[in-house]
Amino acid sequence: MVNLGGNNIFEDNVFRRASWSADIYQTPRELRAALDKLNLIGKKIATIKTVGGAFEIGGCDVEDDIDKLQSADALNICVEIDEPFIIVFEDDERFEIDYSEASSVRAAKNAIPIDIKYGIYPNNFDAAKLFSRCIGETIDKIEILESKEPPYDYTRSFGIELNENQEAYINRVDIYLSGGVKFLFRNDFDYGLVTLTDIDDKPLEITLENLKSALCFS
Repeated sequence: MVNLGGNNIFEDNVFRRASWSADIYQTPRELRAALDKLNLIGKKIATIKTVGGAFEIGGCDVEDDIDKLQSADALNICVEIDEPFIIVFEDDERFEIDYSEASSVRAAKNAIPIDIKYGIYPNNFDAAKLFSRCIGETIDKIEILESKEPPYDYTRSFGIELNENQEAYINRVDIYLSGGVKFLFRNDFDYGLVTLTDIDDKPLEITLENLKSALCFS
C-alpha cells in the first residue's frame, strides 16, 4: 500500500491525483482488506458520477470515431477514463475508485467533493444515463481477479514502483449487483476501463437513442 500524501483539499475545487487521500493498493490481499473495511455490500446505488470525461465510449474514440459514436445502433456500456469513477449510494455515501495503472487500485469513500471539477479531460458524458441500468441495484459482492505474473503494462504513472516479486497481482475488480449485472474494472496501461456486463462477462449495450441522451457534446 502506498499513499501520495493527499489531504482532500482540492485547490479551486479541481481534481488533482496528489490531493486525493486514497491509498494505492497493489496486491489483491491489500485491496481485499481495504474494500471490506469500506462496507460496500448491501448498499443501494442512487447514481453514478465520473470526475472527468471519457477518452473512449463503447470502444469508440470520442474524437476520432465521433460519427460511429453518434450513429451506431447500439454500443457496449464501457468507458475509458483517467480519473475516479464514483458510485453514489442512497444514504449519500460515495465509493470512489481509480484503476488506471496495472495492479494499482486507488479506492476511498467520501473523499472527493460531489461537485468536483475535472482535472484532466472535460466531462463529455452523463455517467448516470450511460450506466442507468445499475441505478437502484444493490451491491451483492466484490471479487478481485488476480494474476501470478507481473503485468506487462505497468507505466509508473503514479510515480511509484511495482514489486516484481510479490505473490500475486491485481488483474480485475468485479462488483456484482443484485439485478444480475456487474461493474468490471480493469486498466489499459495508464487508463481505466469500466464496463457494465452480465455475470458471464458479456458487456451490456446501450441503444443509440439512449446513448445520444447520455452524450454531452454535439
